[in-house]
Amino acid sequence: MKTIFVLTDFSDRAASAAEYALNVAIKSNANLLLLHAMELAAQITPGVEFTWPMADYNHVKNESVHELKALAHRLEVIAQENGNFVPAITYLTEFGFLDEVAQKTISEKNPDMVIIGAHKSSGISRLLFGSHTNTLLDKISCPVLLVPENLKFKGIKQISYATDLTFNNLKVVNYLADFAKPLDAGIAVNHIYSPAYPVTDAEQNIWFSLKEHMKLNHPRIAYRTITGENVKSTLQQITTSGLVDVLALVHKRYDFFDRIFHASISKQLAHTAIIPLLVLPYSFSMDVPDMTNEELDQLCFDNESSR
Repeated sequence: MKTIFVLTDFSDRAASAAEYALNVAIKSNANLLLLHAMELAAQITPGVEFTWPMADYNHVKNESVHELKALAHRLEVIAQENGNFVPAITYLTEFGFLDEVAQKTISEKNPDMVIIGAHKSSGISRLLFGSHTNTLLDKISCPVLLVPENLKFKGIKQISYATDLTFNNLKVVNYLADFAKPLDAGIAVNHIYSPAYPVTDAEQNIWFSLKEHMKLNHPRIAYRTITGENVKSTLQQITTSGLVDVLALVHKRYDFFDRIFHASISKQLAHTAIIPLLVLPYSFSMDVPDMTNEELDQLCFDNESSR
């Protein structure tokens, strides 16, 4: 991991997420880019074109730069006190809607992750079911780590990834392995399904190739199946047990909770989640071909040869 974006609106929530991002950057030897989108509400009068005076734009931008500079300095001091790796911290501010500014910057800078703070009152539900953040996730092409308000970084030792195996998961697992390695974190891949929706042959093949790939790619990846009525309670335990530090999902793929149960299950989970949620873009489940039989045979052969 080389670059982490931190989206900030200068709130306490955003400041807390920035400190969390700093600790991830220190562990990963990554640099930070602080990004603030200046979303000025335009005064609109029917039939009258309105523009802000240039002096107002300059004032807003100067204020934004001042806030970013202060935040960068505070993070640098924290990093220096840590006594280990000190990330390079830069900042950028632009006029425009958050999702547009973020995606433009992502296209130019190609970060490995975006980190943003979540509202404590509504938690991950703002992410999954509407809100400004949901619009952001629909538009940007980079993994986003949503950090609950006031959450202090205490290390990331276990990452839990929930999937229904209806798509190829290798790109996701590769990303999680790269994210986990410098953190010395383990990964738990949780295959979720209901007896009412039995696993198809195609999904079984993906499961097999995924397990074989995991053995070679990361020594601390565990695989388990969650089924039946235990799905709900197990997923709730994932976010509240204290044994998992990050829950990972693929954007627009979490609706399999609804398919298994009913529309409210994922909302219930969202309201109880007190750990960061890593949302990988929908593109991570698209245009990733399944392994061919030849590739799978080679994987198995290589794995047997290494024993």
